[in-house]
Amino acid sequence: MMRVNLIPPSVLTARARARRVRIWGFTAGVYVSLAASGCLLAFSGDHESVHIEDRLAETTAEIDSLTSAISKLKIDIASSSRQIAAAKEVTAHPDWSTLLSVVADARPLGLVLDDVAIDPVTPKADRSTKSIQPASTRPSTYTVTLRGLAKGPREVTAFVLNLEALTLFASVELRQSSAARTADSDAAAFHIVCTVADQSRSTP
Repeated sequence: MMRVNLIPPSVLTARARARRVRIWGFTAGVYVSLAASGCLLAFSGDHESVHIEDRLAETTAEIDSLTSAISKLKIDIASSSRQIAAAKEVTAHPDWSTLLSVVADARPLGLVLDDVAIDPVTPKADRSTKSIQPASTRPSTYTVTLRGLAKGPREVTAFVLNLEALTLFASVELRQSSAARTADSDAAAFHIVCTVADQSRSTP
């Protein structure tokens, strides 16, 4: 059966044109939406990336600051450890160069050391025991004898107090203090005996 299309060709053409416009419009709308979404995601991504980079830079700066502080702390600890080690060397196992340096620093103004002697104190043998002692042992106690001149008795007393304040000696004894005469003025001669105990040999 033959069908006859009674719609004028101009109307069919207009409808086809309108349909194509709708299809293209829909396609263009979808494309624009996708493009806008892509731009938004890209902008958000860039913004987030910038934020992450800023945080990373701040964290890196904090790490550098902490690393610098730790390095300085290690230097301070090393310096303190050396000072503590020097003090232990004087008390636990006498280092005479360190000890003499400390004694020299304890002198008040107007006091001069003429003679310094360090002698071991040999313990007396206990005849009541039959224990066999080693043939050669390190002494557990030493005496440090200091002789010199000061401007007067006040400087001698100050020197004795300074030596006691060091807390390095088991005892500090002023054996003699007498008037003396130098080429320029009167002075006070002194004789001080200090005792150093080797704590490394003490019983725990």
